[in-house]
Amino acid sequence: MSGYEYVKKNFSKLVKKYGGQYVIVAGDKIFSGKNPRTLEKEASAKYPKEIPFGTPIPKPEDLSCAL
Repeated sequence: MSGYEYVKKNFSKLVKKYGGQYVIVAGDKIFSGKNPRTLEKEASAKYPKEIPFGTPIPKPEDLSCAL
């Protein structure tokens, strides 16, 4: 499963756990934090043959709709 597919499939879990952070998926690991460049370097160092997929994860309250 690609990083994109993983994020798409597990988006609500990622929002609950990593909301407000940046995540990178590489290999079978999730790297999370505030600095995407640092995370990408970590992911690339650990999984040099993988192409990391990164995206900001919104906070749960950013997804709620006020009616």
